Amino acid sequence: MRFVNNGRRFLLVPASLLLAVVGQQGGFAATLSSLYSFSGGQFDTAPNDGANPAASLVLNFDGKFYGTTSQGGLYANGTIFQTTTSGAVTTLYSFSGFNQDGAGPVGMLVPGINLHGVDGFLYGATAQGGRYANGSLFKVTSSGAFTSLYSFQGTADGANPQAGLFEGLDGNFYGTTLSGGIGNSGVIFKITPAGAFNVIHGFSATDVTGINTDGANPAASLVLNLDGSLYGTTQAGGAHGQGTIFKVSRTGVFTTLYSFTGADGSAPIASLLPDLQGNLYGTTQRGGPNGTGEVFKWKHNGGLVVLHSFAAVGASGANSDGAYPAGNLIPGKNGALYGTTPSGGALGFGTVYSITTGGAFTPLYSFINGVDGSSPQAGLFPDTHGNLYGVAYSGGSYGLGTVFVLNP
Repeated sequence: MRFVNNGRRFLLVPASLLLAVVGQQGGFAATLSSLYSFSGGQFDTAPNDGANPAASLVLNFDGKFYGTTSQGGLYANGTIFQTTTSGAVTTLYSFSGFNQDGAGPVGMLVPGINLHGVDGFLYGATAQGGRYANGSLFKVTSSGAFTSLYSFQGTADGANPQAGLFEGLDGNFYGTTLSGGIGNSGVIFKITPAGAFNVIHGFSATDVTGINTDGANPAASLVLNLDGSLYGTTQAGGAHGQGTIFKVSRTGVFTTLYSFTGADGSAPIASLLPDLQGNLYGTTQRGGPNGTGEVFKWKHNGGLVVLHSFAAVGASGANSDGAYPAGNLIPGKNGALYGTTPSGGALGFGTVYSITTGGAFTPLYSFINGVDGSSPQAGLFPDTHGNLYGVAYSGGSYGLGTVFVLNP
């Protein structure tokens, strides 16, 4: 797979797979293979490898996947890890939570590019810790050499980033924080690879009903659309207090594009996915006719179309198609989009699904909370052969999450 941005090659990596098939659930259409179970370092014979991965994996230029765990490691504050396509996991860094390095990374890492090519770093954020205990920004090499770039103070600069960074065409990185800023509703910021930091938009305070003009509490990474603007979502605020879709220029010119009503979805926390026409695809964690979330398409000329409403869950938390999607969508085989849910499915432990841009929905796999894992919070990432790699937040051999691959 190749991603191209302004003529610069992003990810073009060959990979091979060694799979141990876990099995399929009745009515689901893909094979999922468990590659690794996180132990959290809680057993004498187990490594301090981390626990509860909450961010998508990313395929780096060296042909290996990189990710984070939100907990575990040497100091129980999370880790950065590397994994081969066959599941050989190496812990690169354990967050201490003290001083500047941060704690609780929950956003996806992003490989850096500069005018000379690959810059040798992966960039990321932590939701907590850092110098002021409000989260941090960092970069790390593939060998684990770690550099703190910025610690959030929790005032006008924002606090508690929940998402990863996005590298713009200018070589700077853009991101959001969940809280802090002028209205304590979060900010959009820019940071250079050297750590020079600026806020480009502060979300306004909401009124007592949760309403404002521009949205509140963004939890998703920004994406670049065809018009050169960055697009994102807020999980709260807007005209109905149910979240928004917005765009912002690199200089901070901000436009609210859509306010969710609740009937068409609520609380979008996953990154958007642009297509070649400038439309955006995404999910809401809640809302819709059953309150279990939606898959939607925002049209480039305005307006939103609901592509799929997740089914109601029963007392056991089970349903036919999954519930409460939190991870981003990705493009995959035959033009379909692929995603995960942390709940619902045959046993209530989450699902992997595909959906066409026209809304044809297919459940692919239902987690059983065994060695396969359970409750995937993050989206998937493809290798060069169309296999989809992901992480489950819990489950596995030790109950602390897994790395898996799915062949759709």
